[in-house]
Amino acid sequence: MELTTGFIAARIGSNPLTSAAAALGRLALKLRRVSSQAGRSTRFGIEAIDRFDDRFDSFFARVAPNLGLAVYRDADYLNWKFVDKPENRYIRLAAVDDEGSIRAYAIFSVDEEEDHRAGRIVDLLGDADAPDALDAVLRRGIERLCEAGVDVVTSTGSPRAV
Repeated sequence: MELTTGFIAARIGSNPLTSAAAALGRLALKLRRVSSQAGRSTRFGIEAIDRFDDRFDSFFARVAPNLGLAVYRDADYLNWKFVDKPENRYIRLAAVDDEGSIRAYAIFSVDEEEDHRAGRIVDLLGDADAPDALDAVLRRGIERLCEAGVDVVTSTGSPRAV
């Protein structure tokens, strides 16, 4: 997450302390990121997804019984929604186990707002039997958003989904 002087100034006003607050905020976030990643490991690889394939059909069939009411998220739907529309640019990531099976995926976007750059978690789905896969794909996605210079990350969802 990048805290710019302009972003801070928009929230606390422009004064001699604005630059210092932005610098301290950036340092605090960097230290937090380093400390939160210390000692964390995962048994899942994270793959960038160019196109959704039949592994996503199997994944959705496996997790769907636990979802209640949900959009049918097979490869055709996911490609239509997140790949085949060239005007939409998404970061698409999946957590994959040692056998090549999808255990979680996440879709992110970066949006230019009037006074900042916002990262959004657009879609997110994980296998209840592998919560660390969801954690791994979220961590990598948020890292990618930070690399893209976002100031804030947001998401929406139902209470059951969260």
